[in-house]
Amino acid sequence: RYAAGTIVSSSGDAEYLVETRQVPPDRVACIPQAPAPAFRQVPPAPWSPTRLKRLLHVGGFTFAKGIHALARAASDLLLADAEATFTWVVPSADHARAVGMLDARVLSRVRLIGWAAQEELVEIYDRHGVFLFPSLFEGFGKVFLEAMARGLCVVGTPTGGMRDVLRPGANGALVPFNSAADVVAA
Repeated sequence: RYAAGTIVSSSGDAEYLVETRQVPPDRVACIPQAPAPAFRQVPPAPWSPTRLKRLLHVGGFTFAKGIHALARAASDLLLADAEATFTWVVPSADHARAVGMLDARVLSRVRLIGWAAQEELVEIYDRHGVFLFPSLFEGFGKVFLEAMARGLCVVGTPTGGMRDVLRPGANGALVPFNSAADVVAA
């Protein structure tokens, strides 16, 4: 009521303020976030067909991150391509539960990594080609921007900043929520 305006990162946040809190639309600005400098200062690793077979997810181990669709899609993709690998950056305390969600037949091609510093994440992104991010909810979700900045193809859902930034067929793929099959198809 007393502010000249509010800046939010995603159109979903702007819609919430306008529709639910009755903030006048001209008092809400939507300005997307950007990846941290560490992800933009050095050019990404060169693209190669090998990178396309290396799948990556970075995120917390919560239902809101779409981990059920993620685990099913990663398992199905690894079962379909014997050369594919999957790296899951998730808190170390959740590694056992993450492994338990994956198909046992693909575990030899799965690598779990605990939280890492930004500089280490840059190197991790640069070793991969496809970023799986089937989140159910994001305030914005900057990790998909980090992946894009490092040259990865992002397969995400229409939530948070992904719905504003990803353009299917141009810079990534948007798939329906809770659909491992659509993640695999993309």
